[in-house]
Amino acid sequence: ACTLTIPIPPPGLQGDGFRYEVNIPREGIRDDRDVGPPPTINGRNNPASDVQISFTAVDVVPPRVGHFNPIQSAVGIPPDTQIVMTFDELIALGNVPLGSGIFLHPDAYLDSG
Repeated sequence: ACTLTIPIPPPGLQGDGFRYEVNIPREGIRDDRDVGPPPTINGRNNPASDVQISFTAVDVVPPRVGHFNPIQSAVGIPPDTQIVMTFDELIALGNVPLGSGIFLHPDAYLDSG
């Protein structure tokens, strides 16, 4: 038996939620032992056949806010300022359960003393 291990994600590629396709052409697999003719499966030499698999990696790390504008505890922000959150990965709009979500709680006054 022989095992080929490819790290997921491969170096330089994002892993969470991505679809991977692995294609190894028949020329990429060879028998290093010279013990006779290779076995056959359905009339084809094994391992002299292409290997093709695909799978999708599971996203197990939730997105995190990397930047928030206006910044935490900012004062003097105009009321029409847009609230902008930048996440550390791509996100999509999901279903917000009843009773949760983003709530704005305006202060009746600012006590600076």
